[in-house]
Amino acid sequence: MKRQKGQTLIELIVVIAVTGLAMVGIALSGTVGIKTARIARDRQQARLLLNQKMEDIRRVRDDDVANFFSLGTRTEEETLYGDIKYTLITQYTEEIPGERMRVEAEVSWQDGQNVYSLDQSTYLDLWK
Repeated sequence: MKRQKGQTLIELIVVIAVTGLAMVGIALSGTVGIKTARIARDRQQARLLLNQKMEDIRRVRDDDVANFFSLGTRTEEETLYGDIKYTLITQYTEEIPGERMRVEAEVSWQDGQNVYSLDQSTYLDLWK
C-alpha cells in the first residue's frame, strides 16, 4: 500500500468546519457578555437614580417638614433620559397622619423586549 503525503480534501473540510464552529462559539459568547454588561450598567444607573430620589425626598422633608407631611398620600411620576428612558414612580403613603410617611420608589426601563425594574422604600418620621 502506498503512503499518501499531505492532507486529503476530506481532512481539510473537517478542519474548516471545526474552526468555523469554534469561531461561532467565540462570537456568541462575546455578544452574550456585551449584553450582560449593558444590563448591569443599566441596573447600576437605575439604582443610582433611586438613591438620588430618596436623598432628594429626605432633603425636602428636612427643609420644610410641615409642608412635607401636609401633602398626604400621593403619587409622582417622572421620566428621566440618559442612554435609555427610565420611568420613576414615587408613592407617598401616610402611615400616621402628620407624623409618619412611607415612601416607595420604583424605577423601570425597557431594553428591547425586556422590561426591568428596581424598587426601594423607606419610612420618614416627623422630627420633634
